[in-house]
Parts: sequence; structure tokens; C-alpha cells
Amino acid sequence: MFANVDKFETFLKDTDKKPYYKIFCEALRAGIEEKELPRHYFSKLLYRKDVSNYLDYVGSFRGVKIAKSLNKKDDSAADILTNKLFFDYFFKNKEVKIPKTIGYNIKNVFYNDNENIEVRDKEEFVQLMKRWNPSSHVFCKPIKGMQGQNCYKLRTNSDNYMIENEKFQSIINNDYVYQEVIKQHSKINEIYENAVNPLRIITYLDDNNLHYVSSFMTFGIGKKDVSNNSSGGLFIPVDLSKGKLKGKAIQYLEYGGLQCTNHPDSGIKFDGFKIPFFEESLEMIKKAIEYLPIKLSGWDIAITEDGPCIIEGNEFPSMASMDIGYGGLKNHPILGEIIKKF
Repeated sequence: MFANVDKFETFLKDTDKKPYYKIFCEALRAGIEEKELPRHYFSKLLYRKDVSNYLDYVGSFRGVKIAKSLNKKDDSAADILTNKLFFDYFFKNKEVKIPKTIGYNIKNVFYNDNENIEVRDKEEFVQLMKRWNPSSHVFCKPIKGMQGQNCYKLRTNSDNYMIENEKFQSIINNDYVYQEVIKQHSKINEIYENAVNPLRIITYLDDNNLHYVSSFMTFGIGKKDVSNNSSGGLFIPVDLSKGKLKGKAIQYLEYGGLQCTNHPDSGIKFDGFKIPFFEESLEMIKKAIEYLPIKLSGWDIAITEDGPCIIEGNEFPSMASMDIGYGGLKNHPILGEIIKKF
């Protein structure tokens, strides 16, 4: 039921959980309903007192199978979303704003529009990054990375710029893409300024009819450079009809299972916060899907002072966050019917 010790310890310490006898009965029923071990009952925090509709949530394995089955005919589109370089080349000259890519590396060979160079040590790497983007920071991420893992912000405008040897080895032994750091909207920075806090919007394309299924926004905490759920960040549901944050922010169980009404660092209240350029974000996603039709996808949007910017698309959006964000996908008017039939 628990994939690691941290999850189990967090669950035991949680003072907001239902009585154990009720948890046992509900978890058993949820497992029978989903025909699998009820991992989702715990990972989606359905054991907490404020969750009464626990049967409206999809099982962990079942959710993955549904997502894969929906996209199985969209292999080419999925490849573009999965590969950060493909994504950049596909959308670069289209009516969709994306981060500016300044280069990439395949192992220890680095490429951009002007050069390709073999990097032999950490000092050469530092000098190359400063040359590629001397006046600001560089954000680098694995070309085929997922869930914000092994992403780094390189502070190239610092005289005493340093990179840990572990990060350098990760970069030099893998394939990375390098982008200018996005300048986030000042209103978003008021909540958390150390990382880009993306808006995730999940879409479903049904016979050329686009549906906005679910949405949430992620926020970093504790001065981290990344805000992903899978890196310990917070996520909070978004009211798609109003473009506002709603309810409480949640953290995955393995990172502490924090649940809060205000950001723990800035103290800013989440509920009711109006997301700048929300309607424009929906329109930009609509345009992106016109170029790249895909059945089910999750779009990460950075909000800048000038409007939305699509950071990336995901062929397998986080079913857990999507389920929590909507409050139980089995009640969704479109996906609910698909889930029932699957």
C-alpha cells in the first residue's frame, strides 16, 4: 500500500486522518471498486476527514492504463511532447509562445546555432554557459526528462558561479536542453519567487471538440529552484470557470503531505487568487492543440508579465494531481464516462 517508509510515517503522524476502522473499511471498498490494491486511497489523501467521496477517485494503476489507452494512436504527437528538443523545433516558429532555447548537449558535446564544442571539464562548462547567456541565468533540463527531475538553474551572471560536481556529472553523462530563465509575473512572484510556478491545464480532445478537464497550479517551497509535485512542491486546484485558485494547497504524501491555506514561505492566501492571463492561457493551449492534436495532454504554462508561455506539454499528465484537482474524475462529464467504460 505504501511505496516507501516516508509515506507510511507521514500517514501515521497525520492528525487529520479518519478513525482507523473507517480507513480500513474505506480502503478495502476502494480497492474492490478499482480491482487493485488501494494505493490511491492513501496517495490521493482520501483517508483525510474532509474527503467523503473517496469512491469518485481512480485507482493508481487504472489511471495510468486509461491515460495510455487514450493516447495510443497519437505516437507522433506524444514523441514531440516527450522530447524537449522536438517540442522546441516544432513550436518555435508558430503562434505559440515557448521559452527561448539557447543550446543543448548530447553527452559532452554542446551545440547551439553558432557552434558545437566538446567540453572536457567543469571549468570549460562554466565558461560555455557564461558565453551562451552572459547577462542572466540558464535553466537546464534533460531532453527526455519527466516530473522536473534533474533540472537545474545555472546562475551564469555570478562572478563566483559554481556548479556542484554531482550536477555537472549528471549533465555531462546525459542529454540536456538549455533555456533562458522565464521572468515570472510579479503577482505570482509575490506567492513564491524562487521558481517558476506553472499552471497545469489538462485537456481532452474528443472528435475535434476540445475539453478543459482539470487544472491546478504548482508552487515551490523552501527556496527550491523547482516547483514540481514530484520534487516536493505544493499544488492547488484551479477553478476553470473563474481562473482562480480554490481551496487548500496539497503536497504529496512522500514529501510530508502538507496541506495549507496560505503559502508557508510568503504567507499569501491561495483561495480566490486570480491567475493573471488565465483566459489567454486557455486560448494559447487551444492554438497549440490545433497544431498538435492529441487526445489527452497536460500543458504547463508559465505566466509572465507579457502573457502565458507554454513550458511543455505532457502526454501522460499526472493522474493523481488531476484527480485531486477535479475532486474525483469519475464525476467529470466527459472523462467520467470513459472511466466507467474502461
